[in-house]
Amino acid sequence: MIRVLVALLYSVGFLFISSDVFAISSTTAKQCVTSNSPIGVDQLNGDYAFQLTGVTNFYGYYDNNGNLLSLKQGASCPKNTVCNNYSGSSVSYGVINFDGKSTATFISFNKLDGSGNGGGPKAGSKYRYALKHGQISLIIKPGTGTGPTLTLGNFNCDGIAGTVFIRSLPGDYEASFGTAILQ
Repeated sequence: MIRVLVALLYSVGFLFISSDVFAISSTTAKQCVTSNSPIGVDQLNGDYAFQLTGVTNFYGYYDNNGNLLSLKQGASCPKNTVCNNYSGSSVSYGVINFDGKSTATFISFNKLDGSGNGGGPKAGSKYRYALKHGQISLIIKPGTGTGPTLTLGNFNCDGIAGTVFIRSLPGDYEASFGTAILQ
């Protein structure tokens, strides 16, 4: 039985080593040499589909039908209405392109939250990303250097990150976290 199995494995391209102790490996698997090189902006290169979940804050009021309405930033509360600050959950998703040189371009961005305003970058919006404290930071607020922190992982054979963990803490932007996957 073992001889038949060994002959079959050998005939379809698997390698057999030794007589009693053997290892089987595919001859078609691509072998990558990985290194522990420092993280750099060039390791984000390509289109990444992302999904984030988080908290959104807004100023608004309930209308006569019980709908929570959000006011645009700086807008006044309607007369004879009580306005408050509200928090709710939010989900954002879309596709962002990283050029490997420090420019990120949103291909699409969708946001669902309790405010009804959606918001977020428009398609074609460009932002800078840079190395900051050993991680990549997407600069959403120019001049402040703040924005989501991107932790890279699952590198392919070309050294490009296949998976990105995204987190944004309160004070950076709206608190959120999620992942982006190289397409």
